[in-house]
Amino acid sequence: MKERQVDVMKKRTILKAVGVLGAAAAAGAIAYKSYQTEQKMKNYNLKLKFKGEVIKLDAEFESDSIAVNFTGLELDFTQATLKDNRGELKLYAEFAGIDILVPAEWHVVATGTNNKSGVNNAFVGDPIEGQPVLSVVYDLNFAGLNIRKPEAESE
Repeated sequence: MKERQVDVMKKRTILKAVGVLGAAAAAGAIAYKSYQTEQKMKNYNLKLKFKGEVIKLDAEFESDSIAVNFTGLELDFTQATLKDNRGELKLYAEFAGIDILVPAEWHVVATGTNNKSGVNNAFVGDPIEGQPVLSVVYDLNFAGLNIRKPEAESE
């Protein structure tokens, strides 16, 4: 009888040790993933985490880079102009949503990589000569990017 109790206790001890090791491995994996994300975000001018943000641009725009993680971002270019009719926006998003509002007379070219993400660009076709062009270069991971024109005013 005592031998059986010892075997049960050994099994419980082994299972506890496996559980503790599994939890430690999971914590290590999460920490490593967080470190990787921080490394990717460090090269961007603006970094946003866990905080929704609305940015309204009303000056001349040439270029910028923004990284977002576990947050939402709305960029409003409706009052901005593009320097020499050209602008570039670099985006990194992980577990995030980005909404970009662009004047209807502009053209937007969006290129990049996405991993289990969605991209919607309301600007299709080729730009007209002399038309302001905003280039959006994105790296998305479990994120959404929506590039749209202002909604028509209702009368």
